[in-house]
Amino acid sequence: MSLWDWAAATYARPGVSQACLDLQDGHQQNVCFLLWAMWANPESDALRAGVGMAREWETIVLKPLRGVRRRLP
Repeated sequence: MSLWDWAAATYARPGVSQACLDLQDGHQQNVCFLLWAMWANPESDALRAGVGMAREWETIVLKPLRGVRRRLP
């Protein structure tokens, strides 16, 4: 199963979207990274590399976009 199909099906399950958003808002976790980590079950080296990339993407792109989105009426 592709990552997209798995992530969409998983995120749609009862309680998962809210849990992911709670982790995002309360613990600064990147939802896409969390879903990828569960899907891929990567080895520790891949997971460490993914964490670094996800943190950088979060800081540079996602946080500013999320802030704008939440200010919209």
